[in-house]
Amino acid sequence: MLGEEHPSFATSCNNLAGLYRAMGRYEEAESLFKQAVEILTAALGPDHPNTKTGRDNYDLFLKERSSSD
Repeated sequence: MLGEEHPSFATSCNNLAGLYRAMGRYEEAESLFKQAVEILTAALGPDHPNTKTGRDNYDLFLKERSSSD
């Protein structure tokens, strides 16, 4: 209803990405984390607290993935 460019949609993507990460579905998680950050940056700007949270979640995911390889 709000559309795929709305910050609430990005929050849902971020939350689903966290679930996929916990399930070991890393490719799907990475795609959703990246999508969430892109939406939040476009909608709210790079310095908004929600954007920073999304980026932090994505960065943590990437760090976890690189340390497990």
